[in-house]
Amino acid sequence: MTPRRRAVLELLLAVAAAIGCVLSWQHAQSTVAVPPVADGEPSTTSVVYYPPLLAAAFVLGMLAGVLLVVGVGRWRHSPTFANAPTSANAPTSANAPTSVNPPTSANPPTSAK
Repeated sequence: MTPRRRAVLELLLAVAAAIGCVLSWQHAQSTVAVPPVADGEPSTTSVVYYPPLLAAAFVLGMLAGVLLVVGVGRWRHSPTFANAPTSANAPTSANAPTSVNPPTSANPPTSAK
């Protein structure tokens, strides 16, 4: 699998995890009627959360974030073409690699006179 395809797969999985996070969060809460505390008081409503769905929402949210960061990083660092340098990353005279020969016994360092 090429790095670009793997990045696309990770980004699609991040979107799926984000959708799962939102759906889990929406279904984790429900409204219940609370009876009055004293006689003559009106009853009220309260929101009750279901802990397993909250945990699933948090885990899916973290997973979506991690997959998004990894997928974007892999997308940005994957080559667009196999061995074709683009104008943005083509070597110039300022950043071209230079050949440096370290001093050895066959190549002794020269001293300035």
